[in-house]
Amino acid sequence: MKEMSYGNGEQVPQCVDAEEAVLGGILCDPNAISLVSEILHPRDFYINAHSLIYQAALDVMNSNKPVDIISVPIQLNNKKQLDIVGGQTYIAQLCDRVVSTLNIDNSAKEISEKYKRRQIIQIGLAMIDTVGRQNEDLSVIVDEFQSKLFELSKSAITDTTESVETLFPKVYQKVQGQNLVEDAIDDFLPTGFYDLDELT
Repeated sequence: MKEMSYGNGEQVPQCVDAEEAVLGGILCDPNAISLVSEILHPRDFYINAHSLIYQAALDVMNSNKPVDIISVPIQLNNKKQLDIVGGQTYIAQLCDRVVSTLNIDNSAKEISEKYKRRQIIQIGLAMIDTVGRQNEDLSVIVDEFQSKLFELSKSAITDTTESVETLFPKVYQKVQGQNLVEDAIDDFLPTGFYDLDELT
């Protein structure tokens, strides 16, 4: 595969090895998908075939079926995408390259970070193009790109924040049969406002 580069010759931020490691881990370990599904979005993958494979794995997971080397190709075939991603042969190759799924979450974070770097570059290139148009109001240009960067930074925060749906069951389980006062002291996070800290 020919690697893409930007105008200055710099290589596009990506890590194909990490993408292959994550997908191989998902295909070989039925529990691996749960370790990365809150971190990775299909769009994060640099290779389009990898994005399709990951989306198929998510589809299988969301249908409450085990994600493995059998179910994912079936899902891809049902969507007429198996040949597009390289067929059963490529799926098997991904699984063969996996040594361990121990650090699969770190690989997922690396893929997500590379995606965000690509997005920042795209925003920068678009900004250069827009600034070159002399008839554009500068304050409008600044506001537009600040907004785009804010949206990107907000998505980065969201990616590392648990949703209410996943957090509530954990909190409920912790509350059941435990000393709430002791737990509250252990888990207390100071706000910096002493009167408020005393009340909470």
